[in-house]
Amino acid sequence: MRIFYLFYSAFFILGTLQAKELTAINPIKFTNGFETVVPIFNQIAPLCINSIPPPLPTTSINGIQGAWSPNTIDTTQSATYIFTPNAGQDAMVVSMTITIIPNATLTLTSSIATTNQTVCDGSPILAITYVGSNGATSAVVTGLPPGVTGTFNSNVFTITGSPTAPGYYMYTVSTIGGCDFSAMEGTIIVLPRATVIANSDAATQNQTVCLNNPINPIEYTVGNGATGVDIIGGSVPPGITATFDAGSFTLSGIPNVAGVFNFLVATIGGCDTAYLPASITVKPNATTNVFCDPSQVTGPNSVYFDWSGVVGASSYEYSYAINGAPAVTGLTLVSHHEVFGVLPGQSVLFTVTNATGVNCFQPAATTCSNLAMASFDTPALQAFPNPVNSILNITNSSAIANVKVLNALGQQVLDEKYHANAIQVDMSTLQPGIYFIKIAANKGNKTIKVSKN
Repeated sequence: MRIFYLFYSAFFILGTLQAKELTAINPIKFTNGFETVVPIFNQIAPLCINSIPPPLPTTSINGIQGAWSPNTIDTTQSATYIFTPNAGQDAMVVSMTITIIPNATLTLTSSIATTNQTVCDGSPILAITYVGSNGATSAVVTGLPPGVTGTFNSNVFTITGSPTAPGYYMYTVSTIGGCDFSAMEGTIIVLPRATVIANSDAATQNQTVCLNNPINPIEYTVGNGATGVDIIGGSVPPGITATFDAGSFTLSGIPNVAGVFNFLVATIGGCDTAYLPASITVKPNATTNVFCDPSQVTGPNSVYFDWSGVVGASSYEYSYAINGAPAVTGLTLVSHHEVFGVLPGQSVLFTVTNATGVNCFQPAATTCSNLAMASFDTPALQAFPNPVNSILNITNSSAIANVKVLNALGQQVLDEKYHANAIQVDMSTLQPGIYFIKIAANKGNKTIKVSKN
C-alpha cells in the first residue's frame, strides 16, 4: 500500500467540485515523489425540474476518463454524482452536486369565488390576488375586460378595477421568470346596467291636469335585463293605473284626488336599478253657483241670472238658450247677466262656461222662467235687514220649508228647515261678505243676495 502525503497547491480541489471551471492540469505532489491528478469538470448549472438533462461528460477537461455514478442526471430532484477515473491514470475520485429547480408556481390567495364573478358595468370587481414563487419574478395577464388591470408587487399579483364594457371575459395569469411557467384562469362576466327610457313626449313627465280629467299617458321602455317597473320615492295620484307588457310601461287614468305627486319610475330586475323622475300636479276644480234673481229684473220680458264670483276670474264666458232655441254666447266682466226677450211662460237655460284666468273651471248652469208666470209670490217675500249683522228676517205669504245659505264661492254654509211664513236665520257666526239665500217655499223657490257686516 502506498501512503500518499498531500501537497496543497492553490488549485487543489478536495473531492467535490463547486460551480467553477478549472482549465489546467494541476498535479498534486506527495512527499514520496508520487503524483496524482484531480479531474476537472465544468459545473453543470441548475436544471429545471423534469427537463431533459445534458449528458455527464466521461472525460474531464484535463483529459481524465472515467464513469459517473449515477451515470445520468435525474431532473426530478437535486443530487450528488460521483466521478471515478479509469484505472491507471493516477487520478482522484471527484463529485459534483447538481441542483434541480422546481417550476415557478402561482397560488390563488383570494377567495375562489373571485375567479368566477359577475359584476355590473362600471362597478368594481372583487380583488383577485395570486402569489408567485419558485423563481417567478413577475406575472402577466390576458383577457381582462377594459378597465380592469393586473399589477405585480413583492411576489403578489393583484387584479383590480371597474369594467367599462359588458361581456364575457376569460382571463389567464402566467408567471414570468423561474423554470417553465405557471398559469391560472378565471372568468369575469360584465352585465349591462338595466335601462329605462321615456317614450312619450317630455312634457308628459311633468304635467298638470284638472281633477277628474285624464292625464296624458306616460310611456317608458325598459331594457338590459329589466323585468318590470316599480314606482318609488313617492306615488302616482289615486285613479292612475300602471301597465307593463313586453318591456313597455304605461301610466294612464283619471286622477280623483288633487295635489302634487312626485315619484320615480324604477326598473325591477337586471343589473343595478335605473330610474327616471316624474311629476303629476292635479289641480282642484273651480266652479260657481248660478241662480235666478227675479228681484233684479228691469222689465217684464227678461230673466236675471246671478252667480257667485270666482276668485282670480277677470271675466266670464256664458251661453243661454230660450225655450231650446240655438244658444247665444257672450262675455261679461261682472258676475250677473240679464237675458231679454223672454216671453211669459218661457224658460232660459243659462250656463257660465268659463271663468277667464281660472284653471280647471267647471261650467255651471241653471234654468229659470219668466216670473210673469211663476208661482212664487215675489212681492210677498221680504228679507231684512240687508245688510245684516246677525239675524236675517224672512217673511212670505206661503210657508217657508227650507233655507240654504251659500258664500260667494258657492259653498254651502247653512242649511235649515222650517214650516212657517215668518222665520229668522242666524248669520252671526258667518264672516262678513256676500251671501246667497236659497229659499224654498210651498209655492216656489227663490234666491236672494244679502250682505253680511
